[in-house]
Amino acid sequence: MNDLTHRLFSTRTHPQLQYLVIPKCGCTFVKNLLWRIDHQHDHTNPIRVHDDDSVFPRASDFGFGEEQIRQNEYAFTIFRNPVDRFLSLYFDKVVGPGHMRFVPLRETLIKYYQLYPDPVTPREHWRNCMILLDWLEMNLHGESELPHDPHWTPQGWRLDVIKKFDLKILMLAGAEEKLKSLLRPLAPNIDSLVDGIERNRSTRPVVRGLIVD
Repeated sequence: MNDLTHRLFSTRTHPQLQYLVIPKCGCTFVKNLLWRIDHQHDHTNPIRVHDDDSVFPRASDFGFGEEQIRQNEYAFTIFRNPVDRFLSLYFDKVVGPGHMRFVPLRETLIKYYQLYPDPVTPREHWRNCMILLDWLEMNLHGESELPHDPHWTPQGWRLDVIKKFDLKILMLAGAEEKLKSLLRPLAPNIDSLVDGIERNRSTRPVVRGLIVD
């Protein structure tokens, strides 16, 4: 098995559809789309579709090599505005319900860095974000309590794979229409498959502009 081609998620009905996952960049949405394409119905628990990663076929399962993927017009990944990606991590995995099934990031920040566990005011959220940003800088330099995690490693860390396979890069903003346009020649019913798909949306109790600049 090729470790790199195994990283590209696919579908049994359309093996040439190949997707590189980048956490906090719409991966719940895209995996649910792949599930719909293959099964023609929703996952039993769409928000927990990641629990079934082993069920998804990969490019390696179909014998795709590097040059075949480079020539494949349906091989893609999705990037996200870095500030939005950071806030998604914060509101979901640090002060939201997502931390209960995640690495002990929240507990580490509370115990060692005085994170407010239940922030209310914009100032408290701002302080928490600064604590998280400082910790992420230490973590990415190998100087913190937890190992690197794909949920917060920079999107640019995947550029080696993206360049190797010449993947198309879509932005998360407006991803629904972009995916419809990209995949319509492959799956003519893509419009109905994309519409209404579950997305992992974290609750944001304060306006973005009040806590980041």
